[in-house]
Amino acid sequence: PVKASSNFLFNYEFLIPLALFVVFLAVVLPGIAWGAPDIWHPDEIVYVAIKALSSSFDFDTNNYNHPHLPIYLMLGLGKLVLAFGQTDREVLIAARMLSAVLVGLTIVLSYYIPRRMGYNLYIAGLSGLLVLVNSEMIHNGHFAHNDTSVTFFTTLTIFFLVLYKTKQHRGWLYATFYSAG
Repeated sequence: PVKASSNFLFNYEFLIPLALFVVFLAVVLPGIAWGAPDIWHPDEIVYVAIKALSSSFDFDTNNYNHPHLPIYLMLGLGKLVLAFGQTDREVLIAARMLSAVLVGLTIVLSYYIPRRMGYNLYIAGLSGLLVLVNSEMIHNGHFAHNDTSVTFFTTLTIFFLVLYKTKQHRGWLYATFYSAG
């Protein structure tokens, strides 16, 4: 019986990171519109993007408190949402959903990093599970926070570096440089 379940996990290994991703979204997405359209402290970065969408606010020269990549991601997402005739409230909710997806992808990457390093799927599953149950990740994934994109791209950089070390292909090294920024 134990061997049969073990074979199932090895045969359908893709289900483990998929389940981690789905469970995270199932925990975070309910109540994602809480408090909208008001901006709460963790949503302060999307406020900059919304302000830039609705006026001629130049955040590049006025805002050094946050990295610019998350602002550009939310600005692009906001332009897309507004193009469909939505309001600032939906821009805020879409930015929160983007944060949730980025944290979910960070959890998936935290599963694949140990797998690519040669560890078994139990260790990799534990790695993903530990990131999943981290209260700070759940909190940041629920709001439009800049930490989610920074964490995602940092984890992606580590993943590409592991791929470079294990496969010895220079393309992964360039992907590491690109994702680092």
